[in-house]
Amino acid sequence: MPAPVAPGPAGTPPQDDSHPSLLKHPDLLLLAVLFPDAFEDDWRNANWAYYEPRTTHDAVPSPCIHSIAASDIGLPLKAYAYFRKTAFLDLENSPGQAAAGLHMAALGGTWLAVARGFMGLDLTGDQPRIRPRLPENWRRLSMQIQHHGRWYRLEATGNDGRVQPCLEDAPPEERPLSAVPAGLNQTATDQHPDSPTGLPAKENEP
Repeated sequence: MPAPVAPGPAGTPPQDDSHPSLLKHPDLLLLAVLFPDAFEDDWRNANWAYYEPRTTHDAVPSPCIHSIAASDIGLPLKAYAYFRKTAFLDLENSPGQAAAGLHMAALGGTWLAVARGFMGLDLTGDQPRIRPRLPENWRRLSMQIQHHGRWYRLEATGNDGRVQPCLEDAPPEERPLSAVPAGLNQTATDQHPDSPTGLPAKENEP
């Protein structure tokens, strides 16, 4: 499914929100996220290079989409930075709207960035498949999902992963989603001395 890249050089756009080349939501990047097998890597890279610097992220789902898209094209630092944006949207109250309620798109986007992006979850077949690409400061990621009426346990360490069927009668409380950032131990804290949680400093974020 080839699609044209918008004309013009890829570069940093003006900061004027009324500029016609600026977007608040990356529609073509979302298309590639929704249909990952329909586009070649060259197409993905070209559209990332053009649209990523031109997106203002005024739409709540935008950081999540960018996180997954970055994982798909092998940009782990960008993927993690955009994951932080969507995960901390309400915790840091960056839009200044937390008193009015939480952003459901950001909450769902956080899970998608983890499952679809970092775990590389693919549900297009009869059984789930994964292609892990964990952030460097995460030791392990595990989750349990239901697919076509069956439960599966997914585990990833670095870029290695495995999928195992679960007992069909396992109670729901035994099917958690758990992510273990390496920053919770001393080793990872030493890797990121400016952050007690092991997370990259904010100035590294897009």
